[in-house]
Amino acid sequence: MRCGEGGPNRRGAHRPLHAGSATSLVTPLPRSQSATRRPPSGPGGVRIIAGTFRGRLLQVPSSGVRPTSSRAREALFSRLGNLHDLRVLDLYCGSGVLGAEALSRGAAHTLFVDRNPRQLAVLTQTLEQWGVGRAHFRTLPLELPGGLRALGGERFDLILLDPPYGTGLLQQTLPLLAPLLHPDGRIAAEHPSTETLEGGDTRRYGSSCITVWEASWL
Repeated sequence: MRCGEGGPNRRGAHRPLHAGSATSLVTPLPRSQSATRRPPSGPGGVRIIAGTFRGRLLQVPSSGVRPTSSRAREALFSRLGNLHDLRVLDLYCGSGVLGAEALSRGAAHTLFVDRNPRQLAVLTQTLEQWGVGRAHFRTLPLELPGGLRALGGERFDLILLDPPYGTGLLQQTLPLLAPLLHPDGRIAAEHPSTETLEGGDTRRYGSSCITVWEASWL
């Protein structure tokens, strides 16, 4: 499906997500940090938009990482809806902003995967400073997509991926993800608007698109 401007779900309503009672990750943020206005990202960093960690800053490396824009991220998580108690896999995670946003919005656990162990170490330090316990996240340095073999036997409710543009990595990775999904799971991938991806619900945000697939569509 070609990347088009945001609109109604072309494949019908998403499955209803169970509203679980997820274990609290940290003490809720003070009210002054929980206002509804979207926080801006600062130089060298990107901010969490909503939830427990709203307004917290994640470091972004000076080169090689292109975090999902605030606009696209906000639209994506509005589409995904309730994330409480979900297990999330964040592939090509870079700064970790997608997986951290999922944690902030109630996901039970996020596995962050990236080829750069130094960036993963920075992400780990940041999440620990926020008070996120190791029961709620894990980082894994892997060269993708081949490294997905190391995840054999694991299953996730939501897989997020945002590989570098123009590398072909997205097309190489997508066919390998179905065995990692729960039967009612979903995949969300960011890609340039010049690329066409079939079988999903694609919406455009500036020069980027995000396509979402239900496991039953794969």
